[in-house]
Amino acid sequence: MASVFITTESGNLDAVHADKEHKEAGYIQVISEDGISYQYDGDLEYIKGRGNSTWKMEKKPYNLKLDKKADLFGMGKSKKWSLIANHSDSSLMRNAIIYTVAGQVLDYTPKYTPVDLYINSEYMGSYILTTRVEVEATMDGGADSGFFIYQIIVIIFNNNLLSFIILPRFL
Repeated sequence: MASVFITTESGNLDAVHADKEHKEAGYIQVISEDGISYQYDGDLEYIKGRGNSTWKMEKKPYNLKLDKKADLFGMGKSKKWSLIANHSDSSLMRNAIIYTVAGQVLDYTPKYTPVDLYINSEYMGSYILTTRVEVEATMDGGADSGFFIYQIIVIIFNNNLLSFIILPRFL
């Protein structure tokens, strides 16, 4: 499995864990599955918390911003990435399955790869490194100025995925 090694400037994540909007600079190495090849080796503009209900869980999700754009694992060049914790998913596969299935019917879903995460030499667990979805639009009032994102409703019973529904959600 690929690995992500982050060293923060402070040497800990105390400020980030106290306030998920706090941005901590540092250094990051993203290493391929072979354990030898570097996907990225450079400055980390910041690591910060992400999520709402998932932020309250023991295993925290994070947003990252690299110092320069990088094409990590062929997912496209970007500075901004997310680390999904999958804390409530003991299989560590639920998000990956949803992204894969949704990608069959939607124009865009996050690209991802599983990684082992280490922060300040501490193993944090298995995560999913994903591209970030950001909505940007200019509303000029014209007929073609509207936009929407998709909402995925997942139905899970006794920790088993029963079905999911994909609906457009207009903004």
